Amino acid sequence: PAMCSHITMTVMTALRDWMKRNNRKEREVADFTETDRTIVNKVKNGKRLPSMPMAYAIERMTNGEVPMTSWFEDTQDAA
Repeated sequence: PAMCSHITMTVMTALRDWMKRNNRKEREVADFTETDRTIVNKVKNGKRLPSMPMAYAIERMTNGEVPMTSWFEDTQDAA
């Protein structure tokens, strides 16, 4: 079963794209987010979601281009 929704996959693509555009390595993101490089790799490739503190750090590092809330948005339609 797929772990992540379409919205979350879009955010992961946004993180990956931001890293490419800004020539950032997984190690740099790991240092900034105070996590291990392997966790950054898993988040970037859709294998896991970031923790709330990591998502907040990613938002700060990307100057809001990858917003914290986008990782945790509810995919159901509003009633």
